[in-house]
Amino acid sequence: MRELWKTIEQIWRDVRGVSAIEFALILPVGLVMLYGAAESGYALLLDRKVTSATQSVGDIVAQQSSVTPNQLTDILNIANNILRPYPTDNLVITLASVSQNADGNQVQDWVFSTPGANALTIGNIPQGLLNATGDSVIIAITSYPYAPNLSTDLFSGFTITDRAYLRPRTGGQVALNQN
Repeated sequence: MRELWKTIEQIWRDVRGVSAIEFALILPVGLVMLYGAAESGYALLLDRKVTSATQSVGDIVAQQSSVTPNQLTDILNIANNILRPYPTDNLVITLASVSQNADGNQVQDWVFSTPGANALTIGNIPQGLLNATGDSVIIAITSYPYAPNLSTDLFSGFTITDRAYLRPRTGGQVALNQN
């Protein structure tokens, strides 16, 4: 019995493997934290790029007095360059011109979007943008589905969406010419 207690005491006082055990317990937690920090950084960077793309395409349209579908396609392709190096296969952008008619109602003048866009609902346009008859606003809406590199139940994907409202710079409205 004395030998048993002596062996137990030796094992209890032996600290040679403590560091390895602590490392083995902490390593998975550290790796999850590192992965989470990296994915959060990528998601924040992508969110900034989506916002920049939305503002840029909306601003370019707002600078025009009129646009054609071919010009709008070229403008939407600018967003692909802004979002590089991220893939843009699932990028959805909608551009629209909304004005206020004589009755004070908001009227959708035209809509142009990339394939896969949902039907546009005008929604609530911020106050002060459409004050008088003939006032117009360009709406740019961008949607980008983000999926982490290791998509799991803990880290699932989500959609980054941005919306911009811009007043036409050349006057009343930006016309869509079908030529």
